[in-house]
Amino acid sequence: MLTEIGEFVEKKPGVIIVLVIATTLFFASFIPSIEFKTSSEEFMPDNEVAKANERVVEYFGENQKVLMIYVEKQNAENTLDPGSLREEFGVLQKLKKHEEVEGTIGVSVFVNTVCEMEYGKTLLNCSDREINDVVDNLLNDPSDREIRMMDSDDPNEKNDYKPFPMLNIGREKNSVDIKNYYLQQTDDKLVFSIEVYDLSKYKSELLSSFPRINVFEWYVEFKNLIAPNEALDVQYLIAAHVEPLHPLWELGDGVVKNLKMFLNNLKKHELYNTYGENVFLWVGIPNNDVFIPFVLDTGNITFDYDNNRIIITVEKKELGKYGLAPEFEDFALPGKIGHTRSGFRYYKSPFFSTPWRRITVNPDLLAKIFENTQKRPLLRNIASKITSRFTGFSLSEINEMFEKTNFTIDEFSLKNISNLWVNGDVAPDDGFSTETLFLKPRFMEELKTAAYSFLPLGYPEKKDADKTLMLLFINGSLKEDAFDVLSMKLADEIEKEDVKKNFVTMRVSNDALLMNEINNIAAESNAVIMPLIFIAILALLFITFRKISYTVLPMIGLVISIVWLFGTMA
Repeated sequence: MLTEIGEFVEKKPGVIIVLVIATTLFFASFIPSIEFKTSSEEFMPDNEVAKANERVVEYFGENQKVLMIYVEKQNAENTLDPGSLREEFGVLQKLKKHEEVEGTIGVSVFVNTVCEMEYGKTLLNCSDREINDVVDNLLNDPSDREIRMMDSDDPNEKNDYKPFPMLNIGREKNSVDIKNYYLQQTDDKLVFSIEVYDLSKYKSELLSSFPRINVFEWYVEFKNLIAPNEALDVQYLIAAHVEPLHPLWELGDGVVKNLKMFLNNLKKHELYNTYGENVFLWVGIPNNDVFIPFVLDTGNITFDYDNNRIIITVEKKELGKYGLAPEFEDFALPGKIGHTRSGFRYYKSPFFSTPWRRITVNPDLLAKIFENTQKRPLLRNIASKITSRFTGFSLSEINEMFEKTNFTIDEFSLKNISNLWVNGDVAPDDGFSTETLFLKPRFMEELKTAAYSFLPLGYPEKKDADKTLMLLFINGSLKEDAFDVLSMKLADEIEKEDVKKNFVTMRVSNDALLMNEINNIAAESNAVIMPLIFIAILALLFITFRKISYTVLPMIGLVISIVWLFGTMA
């Protein structure tokens, strides 16, 4: 058969040449459409198992694909500067508009989360100072240093107590004249220190500083600047509260019981001139000037006579029950103590400005009074006017408040009404301190660790934040071709956004972009290498055969073979 084919070629060379040229042109027409792929999808077997896997991915999706953005400082000091963070977060926000982008992560995302908790607004709307505070709160451990709340001491006023306000005549008492105040935190406690000009008066025994006053307190007023809702947006007042150790009479307890209490206190020499101290937390009612007092079980008061300080210590966990960095099982909200001032104040009875008469009301009797007044319209109206006069609330509003909050009291007296207290001294004299104390919950430690993973190795020690990473999470069910196209599109968009600002520079990377870059480099290299290969072969043939015809003819056969090979592959 080979002999016959050879004879046919010899007799009709023109036909053979035309047939070879036609075949070559036919295969050559397919070469432009040839593609080289390394996708695993192209190598999946054509069987039921592979098809079932494709259906599962189509129905339920696949693990997310990742697009990495490498960020490096440009004109900013580092990638944690307010301007840098705004640029980083702004780019991520625009990329999230693509429906294929399912999530973003980076240091700017963590900072935005804390911005929304602390200030109730996004990173893009925060000031430079607010962003710097958030970065410090997020990436650094809480400081246990004592914070001086006023830059300069409050002056020593001459009139700390005015028994007759209309005459503007007062007395100077350095023990209640606020000089400065301080805040400090440990792992589980808060410390409020109030410095006065002279505390030596109380070194021997705890007595009232003024005649006609027997209930008084040094206090620090503050707000939690992180309030997730209006119910927690309240004013607090924590106080070193001093009052007589025992009341003289409790209405509703009966004569016999009160007489026994009176004689027992007299026997123990605790009837007069004996005082006790407690840590009170006065919790303000939103949109009202009224405060409700609570005695803190973990509160402790220390009188530091050497440094003229009244020191209040209380556990954070107990303050959390009243809305300051509250804890819910394994979750806790952050807190920020701010809008603070310190002062000294005392209670004065509404009847002729007398001191506390040491008369309390049994809660059972108080409940009966409430019940009886509700049944008698005339009494109800009179009682409502009295309660409105001293508390700002009508009788029905007070009753509703007690029912909603399940608030219970052991005893009641007029000294529990915040409106009946008189300020002796307040520091600062006008406004509030601008210093704040951040209370960092446990979950932010995990957030800090996550943020560190996007910063250069050794950041906590070196504080080197010249570079950072951001990640885009892409829908994992996208086909390889669609993912490659989307990656190119996102890379172009990031490059355009990066040009608009010059705080940082951004570069994008993922498998698809790397392969595309490799292919581009390979194509550029092949444009040089392939001609050189042909030139090298021609030179070798010419050196071997020493004739142009012997050199060209083998090359024609090689080219035709290559065209047929790649045409068949296409």
